[in-house]
Amino acid sequence: MASRNTGALVLLLALLLSCVAMSSAARNLQEVEATDPPKEEEPSSAGSMPFPHLTVPELPPMPELPVPELPPLLQNFKMPLFPEMHLPSFPGMPWKPAVHMPTIPGFNFPDLNAKP
Repeated sequence: MASRNTGALVLLLALLLSCVAMSSAARNLQEVEATDPPKEEEPSSAGSMPFPHLTVPELPPMPELPVPELPPLLQNFKMPLFPEMHLPSFPGMPWKPAVHMPTIPGFNFPDLNAKP
């Protein structure tokens, strides 16, 4: 029982410490941004080069493809008829509850209504 409570307390303590660390880091960032003036972006050597103008060649026109002929519909096709099945009528049998047998031979579950 004590190990469960100890685990929960350790988890809450770790969560509290992580929240304290995040709030102090955010506060430090706000102080740094407030004291330093915003810097202008300096163009780097790679960023100062203009991108070359790319030309894409035109694609050749699509060739004319022959239109495929669809096969004629199967007009003479008929589905085969299923044979009729004549089953005997179901005899009226009284319903019996299923007998619950144990899955392990020689083992029976204790009766819940039995007194100890």
